[in-house]
Amino acid sequence: MIIIESEGITENVKVWRTDVPARVIGALGLAPLMCEAADPDVFAWYI
Repeated sequence: MIIIESEGITENVKVWRTDVPARVIGALGLAPLMCEAADPDVFAWYI
């Protein structure tokens, strides 16, 4: 299981780094992936 934390991707950045989760998903698929999202906008984006 891989967990993607929001820090540096959607938290404390000027622009969301959506390329980072996209690269992980592209390489590994969705099955081994879990995302942490405290902000409702971030949660909605991951869904």
